[in-house]
Amino acid sequence: MARRKLTVVEQAIKDASAELGLPKDHWDVERLATLQVMLKAARHKWENGQSSSAASDMVTLMEEITKLRAAAGLASGPREMDITFVEGVTGVYKCTECGHENRLEEGKYTPASPPQLADRNRLRELRPPKTL
Repeated sequence: MARRKLTVVEQAIKDASAELGLPKDHWDVERLATLQVMLKAARHKWENGQSSSAASDMVTLMEEITKLRAAAGLASGPREMDITFVEGVTGVYKCTECGHENRLEEGKYTPASPPQLADRNRLRELRPPKTL
């Protein structure tokens, strides 16, 4: 039995869900999918000369899509990262995203012995500058 082909809206919802990493029934997925379908319709009208306002509609829709992607952390362009180097840690650390707790035992994530002076100098050479 052949599978039914997805409609334009269903395909847009599937694509938006994958792009945003959210379930198909999430409001932002519906919003992005709707904006993308509206953009396709406006582009089609503009290409066929059916509407004089389609070009400005396309620009407005593109701006809204860009805002939605930026709010979801998917904005194009360079991304900034904060990187911290540590020599060793112990204790319980809780992930701010998912709440998972990591219990780090003494000695497992710390150097067994303090690095020798030559090792410290080599580590300084390998470390990137503090401002990234």
